[in-house]
Amino acid sequence: MPLQPLLTIELDQGEEYLEKKRTIMKDIEPQYSLLEPFQNKTKEYVDPDLARLDKKLTQQITNYKTVYNAYMLDVSDYVDYPSEYTQQNIQTPDGSKYYVTRFGTARNYSDLAWEHRASSCDMEPRMVKSEDLSTYKLQLGSSMAPYEPCNLEGRNVYVRQLKGKSPEL
Repeated sequence: MPLQPLLTIELDQGEEYLEKKRTIMKDIEPQYSLLEPFQNKTKEYVDPDLARLDKKLTQQITNYKTVYNAYMLDVSDYVDYPSEYTQQNIQTPDGSKYYVTRFGTARNYSDLAWEHRASSCDMEPRMVKSEDLSTYKLQLGSSMAPYEPCNLEGRNVYVRQLKGKSPEL
């Protein structure tokens, strides 16, 4: 999916808010003049604090949009990382086993985690050379935990119903 539509979805909300605010003010100003024909002060008086805050919000949205675009361009180097090993288990010549996330992070399996890996991680490891970890710019990440599922990195997971005992809050 191209990043450009993702970049503007959240950022346009602030601009959309300001536009709706202007539209609403244009719609209600004629009603004010009908209700109070001799005291139409909506155009004459603008609260200086409100005007200052409005200007500051507009500037902050512009700044945020610039920073967010730069951030997303940087992150795009890691999203759906182009490696032949992503979302697979790999094994180096010394016997170490790793799960490679779609971001190119190699996560080490302990013997216990390998023995009790989740069904989504049950693929057999591909043999790789130790230098492939640096050739493909794979970053070493945190270790895999027993029963930790694979292929969920970068996704929000929601629990609809808890099985068994409810957790204490």
